[in-house]
Amino acid sequence: MQTGESLNENLKSRCDSDKIFWVYYGPTISDIFELIDAIKQIDKYTFKYHVNLDNNKNDFTDWIRTSLKLRKLALKLEGVFDKEEYLKILEDALTHEGLTSAANN
Repeated sequence: MQTGESLNENLKSRCDSDKIFWVYYGPTISDIFELIDAIKQIDKYTFKYHVNLDNNKNDFTDWIRTSLKLRKLALKLEGVFDKEEYLKILEDALTHEGLTSAANN
């Protein structure tokens, strides 16, 4: 998928209350906007706790795929273990769909 290509997914969707993501020693997340804000706020160690190559672990991507049902976005994030690159992909997806994160408002 090319950068800027439409995901044709509802990026405004929120997960069900039983699927909320609990960031390690951090906030709870129920949508992409809250995820972006949380990733910006957490330190690199907390990010690495959830996303790391050592264990081939990507909790955020798994949550995006299973709880938000944003499979195309999750596919773009698979194999991304760098915090800044991860944020860029999320923000690019929102920008392309004409949306902005709360932090940018």
